[in-house]
Amino acid sequence: MKRLLLTLMLIIPSSILLAANGIASYNRQDISIKIDKSTESITCIQDANEKKQWYYLSNKPKIVVNKEGTPIIKLVAYQKNTKAEIKNDGGILQCAINFSLPDKALSEVRKELAKISNISESKIKLAPLDVKNAKLMIYSPNGELLGDQVTTPEIGSCFANECIPIQMTLNNLSTSVVESLIKGDGGLYVYYLFDYDVLTPECSVKITANYDKAYNFFYNNSKASFPYKKWLILGNNAEIDFTKLIENLTKSEILKIETFGNDSLTDEQLDILVAPVIEKLLIGLYDIKAPNKITNFKSYEIKEINKSWLNFSKNMILKNEETRKTGVFLYDFRKRQIETRKTAIGSILNLDDYSENQRKSFIQITDPTFWKSAFYSLPRISKCLNCVDEITLNVIFLYKGKQAEGTEKQLAKWTNKNGWLNAKNEECIGFEFPLQYLYDKYAKNNKSFYKNLIFQQNFEITYMEGNATKIKKFTSNVPAFNKNVPISTPMVGVTYIEFEANNDLISWDKNNYESGEFKGLKSNLTKIGIKVEAKNTNNKANTILTSKNPTVGLWVDNIYNKSTGLYSVPEISAIYTFYNSKLANAMNTSDKNTIVIEKEDALSHGTVITFINDDYMPVEKPESYK
Repeated sequence: MKRLLLTLMLIIPSSILLAANGIASYNRQDISIKIDKSTESITCIQDANEKKQWYYLSNKPKIVVNKEGTPIIKLVAYQKNTKAEIKNDGGILQCAINFSLPDKALSEVRKELAKISNISESKIKLAPLDVKNAKLMIYSPNGELLGDQVTTPEIGSCFANECIPIQMTLNNLSTSVVESLIKGDGGLYVYYLFDYDVLTPECSVKITANYDKAYNFFYNNSKASFPYKKWLILGNNAEIDFTKLIENLTKSEILKIETFGNDSLTDEQLDILVAPVIEKLLIGLYDIKAPNKITNFKSYEIKEINKSWLNFSKNMILKNEETRKTGVFLYDFRKRQIETRKTAIGSILNLDDYSENQRKSFIQITDPTFWKSAFYSLPRISKCLNCVDEITLNVIFLYKGKQAEGTEKQLAKWTNKNGWLNAKNEECIGFEFPLQYLYDKYAKNNKSFYKNLIFQQNFEITYMEGNATKIKKFTSNVPAFNKNVPISTPMVGVTYIEFEANNDLISWDKNNYESGEFKGLKSNLTKIGIKVEAKNTNNKANTILTSKNPTVGLWVDNIYNKSTGLYSVPEISAIYTFYNSKLANAMNTSDKNTIVIEKEDALSHGTVITFINDDYMPVEKPESYK
């Protein structure tokens, strides 16, 4: 039985403001367990503060099923047709996937982690990894790229086990691929790319890296650069001497490692610290592009899969002088920071677990000169959100600004518990609107009539701001056709930013944490003032966090592009004011009462921002302060 390969990559910069939980950057374990008939690789990362807490991510996507057990998947296939201006065979893929694990598998993961960490299996806690900035790529069985899609939630980041709706145009989807899917003897290779945030360890080490010297080193030593590129893509599976790679960079004066005090580091500990530095170097100097073709593999063995990953290494070329990073950057591990990791997971998507009649029902063959439906994908909303209670959405299909004849308004409601449910209270990931009447009436005299078709989205969002319930309403429009194909993956017209002052990680006017020993600065922090501003717009908002109201949300309007009909998130800056007179006085700030921090790019780590302790703030701790 063939299986599906899905792959993923991640990257993370440093900051004091956490966009996620306290995941540790320095304790990652990749374990293998048996699930049904196949072996699955699970990535597990330990929490930076709670050693019993681990976050997991499966390497294999699962097709989501509804409450009745029916898989949420549909493939509309079509052949090239000059009359419809369709130059190649293709298809529209609608499905939902996630990276969840069954309870039995989670139990096996706990057993393996208990062996590794010397923690009792019953005490180990597991949670899905919090991810963001995701991209999905799909390849044919012979390795040809069929299509890609950004799957980042329109509101918030998301957990790895959440439903990921996919609505994607597949190019060059041949008849043979469709037939193999129906027969159940073939599949699609799926690659998934995303970011997740971690905390760096705290130790008396500084590492300085030089982009310019690194660029010259890699430019003049293309053969020597291959192990670094291979390591970036394959990680532990690269099977290389990482300590040797570090030695080469220090000898070439690309890296300067400074230690303070009498503590000595083992090679293994140093590898952990230097890994994110080398990763940042490579990302700043190389273009990482998904190949248009991957190596076809017949086995699901990890060594066989790695061969296809090497295509990513071959597609990594040095950036030019104008686009590459220059100068030096510093990683100071004396202060804990947040960074973004880059990684990859994958599997093969097929339908061989279903009967032939079921497979036939999942796949529809259509004539592109006469589309039966226009497909609208529901926006993806994160279950990570603390303040959003529900979202009601109605979508109207418009032709020349008026509701299209022969169509009806469609309604869906989102809640954290159920996700999207339609008017019939059924799980859904999108809508279909009929096109037959419109083709009959307009297509004969106007072949490009579809350019006047748009979706009008009307949102009503119920959310909490402090202790008050509020409602946000807005309307936005998106094109109904992607070129000549009736598919729309909309982006909502607003960006929601959620701020949290985690009570376990921040010291509100106290000297100790409620749980465990307090290792931060003594504090009399009373509140955190937040001001955000969208650049080049009149969009401004402000709020305050306190110990009684530690979570709030703000909304900013996105920028509408009239030429494309699409929305984009504006550049957002922020000013954070920490009302902490003890630390402010020791730092000798202007008013000796507050510490003001300005962030030019407030959303550099996503739209869920968590504040942690004072000693994580980007300010130097005064030597005299205790």
